[in-house]
Amino acid sequence: MDGVIAGADIDVYVYQSDRGEIITGSELDPYSSYSFKTTFSTLELISSITVELLPCLGNVNILRQWTGLCDMTPDFSPIMGEVPGIKGFILDVGWGTYGFKTAPAAGIEIAQLIATGKPSDIMAPFSLTRFYENKLVDEKAAGVCLRPGRQYYYLQ
Repeated sequence: MDGVIAGADIDVYVYQSDRGEIITGSELDPYSSYSFKTTFSTLELISSITVELLPCLGNVNILRQWTGLCDMTPDFSPIMGEVPGIKGFILDVGWGTYGFKTAPAAGIEIAQLIATGKPSDIMAPFSLTRFYENKLVDEKAAGVCLRPGRQYYYLQ
């Protein structure tokens, strides 16, 4: 499979690893939790959606299941910029599942902020103040498992 199938409305992604394994998962729990336990109900939900998308996977065996914490903000976007009222305290957090892929670009933006004292036009919407100004940046679709060199098919 030479691509990634993902859908923000279904909270599932499916792709094939370089070793040939089919990787499927969901980035978001239906409720807030700090548990590291996997659950059969989550596995069952992800599997049923995956098989609905790709019926040819109906008879494959599941090799393993894992879980982990993901630091996501309520609007699924990172927080970048200086903390109001605390000069020099700069945040670059809340990237969730895609932070390591965006780190180089975020580093350039943060460096520019440090050098100039002013956020760029690209970084400004990601300010901490957006939460009390009600200017959320809805980036839910960015939470899927992105892999370099892959074609992405987003389901609507």
